[in-house]
Amino acid sequence: MRPIDGTRIKESLTCERLPWLDFHGPRDQVQQPTERMRILFQSGQRLEARILAGMDVESVRFDPGQFDVGFAATLDAMTRRVPAIANGVLKLGEFLGRPDLLLLSEAGVYEVADIKSTQKVHAAAMMQIAFYSRLLGQIAKPPRHGHVILRSGERFTFALDEFAASLERLLGRMQSLRNRVDTDPGPHRVEACVDCRWQAVCMNDLEVADDPSLAPDLTREQKGALASAGITTLRAVAAIADTRAVADASGLAHDLVTRFVRRARAVTEGRPQFYGAVRPELASADLALAALVDERAKDAVVAVAGIVASRPDRFRVRWMRAREHAHPEQEFAELVKNLARTHGPLLIYGPSVRRALEEALDLDPSLADAVESVLARTLDVRGELRRACALPGFDRRPADAVRAAGLALVDHDAIDLDALGYLEDDARTDVDSVARWLRRDLDALLALRSFVVAGAAPS
Repeated sequence: MRPIDGTRIKESLTCERLPWLDFHGPRDQVQQPTERMRILFQSGQRLEARILAGMDVESVRFDPGQFDVGFAATLDAMTRRVPAIANGVLKLGEFLGRPDLLLLSEAGVYEVADIKSTQKVHAAAMMQIAFYSRLLGQIAKPPRHGHVILRSGERFTFALDEFAASLERLLGRMQSLRNRVDTDPGPHRVEACVDCRWQAVCMNDLEVADDPSLAPDLTREQKGALASAGITTLRAVAAIADTRAVADASGLAHDLVTRFVRRARAVTEGRPQFYGAVRPELASADLALAALVDERAKDAVVAVAGIVASRPDRFRVRWMRAREHAHPEQEFAELVKNLARTHGPLLIYGPSVRRALEEALDLDPSLADAVESVLARTLDVRGELRRACALPGFDRRPADAVRAAGLALVDHDAIDLDALGYLEDDARTDVDSVARWLRRDLDALLALRSFVVAGAAPS
């Protein structure tokens, strides 16, 4: 019987069905990791090695899968009071823990620390650490605190008792999922499905059931609310005529039901559904900006690129953070001053550019007024797209929205994710790959601008 481990604890908070599939799913249908997941895994390994290299640690060594041997070696290291134990194993009955670090505190108590490739602390990471700490407390003095070591090396410490009750409920749920085949929560499509090892299984189940989550951005709770009103399939959602009656019966807001109907119709008909107007200035805006943001790095801004819509050859990348750059503050100041001298709306897609400029203010706070004036002129194409149209697919990134709209995506050759090094400080980032990535986003943004202006225009 497969153990309940930390990975399944964490993943269950993203998808309720993932652990059930790991326990009961057809092993011959498990997919290999996608390219993105492979690179993220390698990135995590490099980060862990970099952080551990700066610490005095003893690593537990054992052959793959030999967790009993690893557990014995971990107990031995704890008995010898090793200050920091890496790659340890906590194996107790049905539970298996693989914490990154066991740290001996000043009070002489071992505490769990996990290294995460993020710039923020997420609840799933803390729940995973609480699980490891629960196991640790059964073989040694129970710890009171857990630690998350972020990508920057910063350590976040939290009290474990805040998670105790939630962890016990989650463990009970996990035991039920493992011990009973009839506890399958059922599939539900979210954006994370594209990288999931069980994608093929769930997509088949979703299509057979004509599941409402085949339309983007519907939560499990919202699907359950629609079911309480007798709406249980995607086609039933698309066929809703009296949205207010369904809103009353389901307890959902009327505008939510209306949005679900539009998205369901877009999916069932296989084409975008236009229903609203966009701001007039969208049609005349000539300047566009895109940013490449490392979601996990502490200084998130990597580069910003700009393009003049009427002159696509006028394309320029401005670096705000680059290994080769000695003075990123000068580059930031030049970017802001150049933008401030332009006129008219600045087309962007989503919050990345705004976040990039706001976060880069640490480089030169005196530019705050100029940045504020630039941000006041931004026009979010994603917001305008959503105001006027329902797409039959996800739209989080420009390339996603272009595909969902049925437009051709210019990929500027194959963008090599390895060449980006996932934007890590300890890996070479290829400038040409960054430029091609940003140019693709800008081309997609301009294509979406034309698409939504034409579709939302009065006939």
